[in-house]
Amino acid sequence: MQEMQQYPVLNLMRIKLIVLVFLFAAKAADSQSLQDSVIPGEKLIEDLHHLRSKIDEIHPSPYIYCTRVQLDTAFAMAEREVADGQTYYAFAGTVGKTLRTLRDSHTTLNFPALIGLYLREGGLLLDFGIRSIDDKLYISDDGQFLLPRGAELISINDYSAKEVHRRIGDFSIYEGHSITAFRRINDVLFRRFCAVFSDVKRENIIKLIRPGERDTLSIVYPGNTWKTLRKQHKKHDKEQVYDLEINKGGRYAILRIGSFSYKGQGRFDRFLKRSFRKIRRHDVDWLAIDLRDNTGGKSNRMERLFAYIDRVHERPVPANVIGRQSHDSEERYRQTFKRWNRWVLRNFRGKDEDVINYLRLTELPVGAQDTVYFKEPEPVNEKLTYDRQCALFVNGLTGSASVNFAGMFKLTERGPIIGEACLGPISGTWGNAVMLKLKESGLPVLVASIRFNNLNNFEYPQTPVLPDVPVSPTPQDLKDYTDVCRKAFLEMVGH
Repeated sequence: MQEMQQYPVLNLMRIKLIVLVFLFAAKAADSQSLQDSVIPGEKLIEDLHHLRSKIDEIHPSPYIYCTRVQLDTAFAMAEREVADGQTYYAFAGTVGKTLRTLRDSHTTLNFPALIGLYLREGGLLLDFGIRSIDDKLYISDDGQFLLPRGAELISINDYSAKEVHRRIGDFSIYEGHSITAFRRINDVLFRRFCAVFSDVKRENIIKLIRPGERDTLSIVYPGNTWKTLRKQHKKHDKEQVYDLEINKGGRYAILRIGSFSYKGQGRFDRFLKRSFRKIRRHDVDWLAIDLRDNTGGKSNRMERLFAYIDRVHERPVPANVIGRQSHDSEERYRQTFKRWNRWVLRNFRGKDEDVINYLRLTELPVGAQDTVYFKEPEPVNEKLTYDRQCALFVNGLTGSASVNFAGMFKLTERGPIIGEACLGPISGTWGNAVMLKLKESGLPVLVASIRFNNLNNFEYPQTPVLPDVPVSPTPQDLKDYTDVCRKAFLEMVGH
């Protein structure tokens, strides 16, 4: 009798366990399928309508490189493309291609947030970089030290590397006609987003061809969490964001600025003062400024750097800024520029031209647009300025504030530019991107809210800032760790 009474209890426990397991599995499957589940077309079309209206609401000059008709046509084509529904990352590709119609590197997908869905669902990442050369992909670096540099990448888990690169290209950006920059951005995005399109696991099969060989080699390569990779790179990454190299004889110096947004303003200003003091003390004949991979940051830091090398020191950078106020940009200013900060600036730096113009833009009423002009060059210690021969290193990742610097370097004929075409034309660029999250898909997007102009003529050529000495690494250069810009510079100065 006791045994008979125990059976219902055991059955009930078993049923509860089965139900719990089923619910957990269903929830896990549901979570895992978010990026793969198809979002209904009507919802995506609603997101496209919302995004189209936000561009006109937020963007100060969306029709510099395209017409309204061209942008409307691009959105209409996108609507047809999503009509039957798309997955999250397929929709991201559609939106990325559509936004490229603007040819604005600041109105784009929000890449760090875009990878977030994949990471939240437990997605693993690969830790190597690639560079596209002549329609092939080559290993440019490897954080795990397993893949030979300069080797041609063939596939990841039997997914064609070229096809994965092409799909990621839907996310990529350019400004004006900066096609080289489009490829470089695509290469950089490959490091993170290749995992989305190649089924990355704890162990992965990477197929490649070593330099100088023909046979395909398979290498087992680990997939890691973002948290693990961050810890590893924190231990091993010793590259300096700011760096100054002066050769023993004082013949040349190379000043590297890897970002205009790294840490605080004080650290940046102190580095520049120390560097130009050393440059003056060593009586340097040639100075090369390295802005490769510097995708921009704070405009005033770029202005400060240019002031140190500006021979005439009369031309302000930028010449003017166009700003448009919307509810979104107003909220952005409110979050990043508190009332206390405004009060301090108004009462202690109220006569500073930069402060006056910035406050004017932040305090525009919603719906208003204005252009503020600059007349005063950035003040620096004239005893530390450098007026001798100067060169500039750039590549396709030289963007935003760095493009403004390169544009002024070219306009003032300050010296030879070495490397690749920049991510933008000589006339200037956009900035202060507002972050949006499309309601139905959750897709994260950025829309520019200001425009920087290097000149007051309001002419906008589309040709990017081009190098006077074009150089780009070959697969052999990747293998040999050859810095092609440095090599060209040293040959030029006769070292």
